[in-house]
Amino acid sequence: MKNIKKIAVSLLFPILIMSCGVSNHNNSNLETETKEPEPNQSLFFVFNIHKDNNNSTNIVELVSKNEIIGKIKTESTNRSPNYLTLYLYSGKQLIDTVAMDHPLYKHYEYMSQDGTFSYKDTIINNADFVIRTQKNINEIKIFETLKNQPKKQLTKKSF
Repeated sequence: MKNIKKIAVSLLFPILIMSCGVSNHNNSNLETETKEPEPNQSLFFVFNIHKDNNNSTNIVELVSKNEIIGKIKTESTNRSPNYLTLYLYSGKQLIDTVAMDHPLYKHYEYMSQDGTFSYKDTIINNADFVIRTQKNINEIKIFETLKNQPKKQLTKKSF
């Protein structure tokens, strides 16, 4: 019985030693994976949208343009029946399309007095909205799509 234990230990001991040895993995891959990527240049455009004096059309004006270093997070694709579509151009080439909820059309959910959830849609007269992009753009075209109405162009801004 002692001989069997000695044989088992003598066979298992080298296996245990080899499994605990130093890894031969290339550390350069590890360094590459843990390094943060080079910072990216991002553009933030702040626009103001408001109704004209007759409340018949919406006007879009550029408030500011800022360049920052950072990476943009992806956004959700859910959108309401009232939304804006932005076409971003570099030269004459369309490089990105962004759809976003219309900033003047708000959808609220609230608890009514009887304890049930109710919804309310509201149209406001003035709102700011932000466009973020990591592309080098020189033109933005903004279109408005309203429920049961055709899409129409609100503005074209060149930089």
